[in-house]
Amino acid sequence: ARPSAARRATYSNPILRGSYPDPSIQRVGSDYYMVSSSFEYFPGIPIHHSKDLVNWELVGYALHRPEQVRGPVNLMDVQQDGGIQAATIRYHNGTFYVITTSVYQGINSKEGNCTNFIVTATDPRGPWSLPHVLEGADGIDSSLLFDGDRVWYTGTHSPATPDYLGEGEIWLQEVDLNTWSLIGPISYLYRGACGGVWTEGPHLYKRDGRYYLITAEGGTGYHHAVMAAVADKITGPYVSNPRNPILTTRHLSYNNWVTRVGHADFVELPDGRWYVVALGVRSDIGQRSNMGRESFLIPMVWEREPDEYQPQYLWPVVAPETGTVERNLPLPLSAAQQQPARFRDDFSGAKLGLEWNFRRLPLDGAFNLWANPGHLRLFARPETISLEQRSRPSMLGVRQIESDFAFRAQMAFKPEADGIAAGLVLWQKDDIYILYTLT
Repeated sequence: ARPSAARRATYSNPILRGSYPDPSIQRVGSDYYMVSSSFEYFPGIPIHHSKDLVNWELVGYALHRPEQVRGPVNLMDVQQDGGIQAATIRYHNGTFYVITTSVYQGINSKEGNCTNFIVTATDPRGPWSLPHVLEGADGIDSSLLFDGDRVWYTGTHSPATPDYLGEGEIWLQEVDLNTWSLIGPISYLYRGACGGVWTEGPHLYKRDGRYYLITAEGGTGYHHAVMAAVADKITGPYVSNPRNPILTTRHLSYNNWVTRVGHADFVELPDGRWYVVALGVRSDIGQRSNMGRESFLIPMVWEREPDEYQPQYLWPVVAPETGTVERNLPLPLSAAQQQPARFRDDFSGAKLGLEWNFRRLPLDGAFNLWANPGHLRLFARPETISLEQRSRPSMLGVRQIESDFAFRAQMAFKPEADGIAAGLVLWQKDDIYILYTLT
């Protein structure tokens, strides 16, 4: 049966199903691009493209070559849950910029290292440049604002004198893109609105002649939220929105269909309307989901403060009719109809499909697509799944996109020695997985 007209006129959240956290979005003309965190997986920083904000195609990765991740950006022996975190995508004068943090902790070290860097491309499908490391940029969750002929960096770090455990601070400095370096004085902008714990994920926007700072707060658990602040100058001082948080599910039941909503980025449509992308976690099974943090789309408007006793700032109002993330919402662009997410690969192409990811940078010769067309060959190696050794076994995966799903694969397996195994794995972490293998 065909879907009803009412159903065709709506889209369903999440718009990116599967582990695509910390979404950042950029419009160029009638094209929309979105990037996500990818942590220790390779290729890194997936890039999706859309014409309608609800149907998204994976078109490439900002980290797609081994030489990009064998140096200061290390995806070879990176720790679990380390790697690439909270990327931002921006476009300026014909060039796409992706800025993000690589978090690495040595195997025998208790100290972590955060490397903030930029990669560039004229086509989001690639190729992307080698990482341009911003020396002296400490902390995480870096972002860029192009403001006239100046470029500004914002990031998150722990303040030198925190008032309590977990307090975060947003800081700002100018960037010289000719030398890929931070220049000028540092400005400390903001420590949060509603308690300030784990203030992070900053993005700056210029509107109404002022600067708007949007941050995440509360951690990525049930208290996650989005805050807004405004300043007349980019260096501050910033005034918090008295109605913060502007987006959250912290006030809803733990059994709400989606929780942990936060870490937002804004996009303006050609007709002047605005939307927000943010992460959230579906509460499919026991208030959780094996898909992790996914990407959601929410409408937004700007409204002037009506109280004559308050400063007449323009403020973002997210989900203005309901104040929360809805499962089904009217289509942003009426011509679009959302298509169901599916995955199939018969390995008939000359290259590995973009949906496939490795656990860290794969070892040379880990797979072969060419010896037997129409087949993927994975080669058995001594490396096994190991939390302590940060191994790189011969393992390829695609993101789980629903809690209820069917997955089927055909396999030929002829081991030449004892102790060799092959098959399928339902994966969550190095110490949380289910093997379906033959030996």
